[in-house]
Amino acid sequence: MRRAAIAAVLCAGVIGATAASAAFKTGGYTGSNAKGGGVRFTASKTAVTKFTMSVLLRCSNGKQASTTSTISRIPIRSGRFSSSGGGVAVKGSLNGSKASGTLSVTIPSLPTGRNCTSGSLTWKATRGGAGTGKGLVCAPVGNFNGGDLQVDMSCSGGEFDAFVVELPRTATRADTSTAHLHCLVGEQSGPGYNGPIANCSAQDGVKLKSGRVLIRFSDQATCADATKTKVTALVLGDAEYGPFPLRTDTC
Repeated sequence: MRRAAIAAVLCAGVIGATAASAAFKTGGYTGSNAKGGGVRFTASKTAVTKFTMSVLLRCSNGKQASTTSTISRIPIRSGRFSSSGGGVAVKGSLNGSKASGTLSVTIPSLPTGRNCTSGSLTWKATRGGAGTGKGLVCAPVGNFNGGDLQVDMSCSGGEFDAFVVELPRTATRADTSTAHLHCLVGEQSGPGYNGPIANCSAQDGVKLKSGRVLIRFSDQATCADATKTKVTALVLGDAEYGPFPLRTDTC
């Protein structure tokens, strides 16, 4: 009788462990991290494969850079997984059709600076996600050009079709020197943002990795304008990425 009871307990434990390991759905997951960068991976019953993350890094000299990293395979144990090495660390847990965790990326040296790091960022993803999971992360840079605000938009992890600049005050016009890019100023009203914008979109079916727009105001732009400006990248048929804060060297 005692042996039967022990066997029943052991059997229940095995069933419980099996249920725990099968508590998540397999397939492709897409999502984002706390700074707007993309996350995507595939989950099987035993491992996460091709965990790809795009992050924004801050270097010791104050410069920013964007980078995309991929971990080929991470074993799953009881719905959890973790990996660290080569300056890239990922932790995550899977539950149903959702996943979440933390990640960090550190690169000792880049053309923009040294000791570049993302810090520890939270991330969330869902099975299927909100699009194809291209994983864009962008680093818009601002400069003053004759009193106007120049925005240089660049992204890693893929290409984009348009970008929207959220402005702290109304602009009078937006000019661009980027080929196949057309920019207009106006107002946006929606759940995420209400206010002045410069809307720049690619023309003639061209995909963009970068774009430049010179935003003109009725009077000269200042650091207050630059530090309050944010930029969002748009990918047709996929998703919006951002908004990313505008950074300038002088502000």
